[in-house]
Amino acid sequence: MVVLNELRERKNIMNKSLYIVRNELKLVFIKLYLNDNENERASFKNIPISLLNQFKSAFGSDYRIRYRGPRKNADLGISKQGFKYIRDNDNKQSTCLKQDAVKFSAYRVK
Repeated sequence: MVVLNELRERKNIMNKSLYIVRNELKLVFIKLYLNDNENERASFKNIPISLLNQFKSAFGSDYRIRYRGPRKNADLGISKQGFKYIRDNDNKQSTCLKQDAVKFSAYRVK
């Protein structure tokens, strides 16, 4: 019984620590990457791709992620439907792939 109570206490401490870490992460993202331009829809922008996992752990699934980076005008292969597709000037920005991304933006899910 003593061991069970001790495990419960450790679990509560860990949960409180995770809560504090998530809140601190949120504050860092808000201070550094919050988009204050009212004419743009992105809540956060220009976040380095290396911080993607931290962003997801802090905010969960409350935000939709859009990848930003080099937009190569090259053949990307065959789509799931069997069509060959090429990124042209009309869809370069909207088709930035995660593996090509340098930064990302986050949009609030309503």
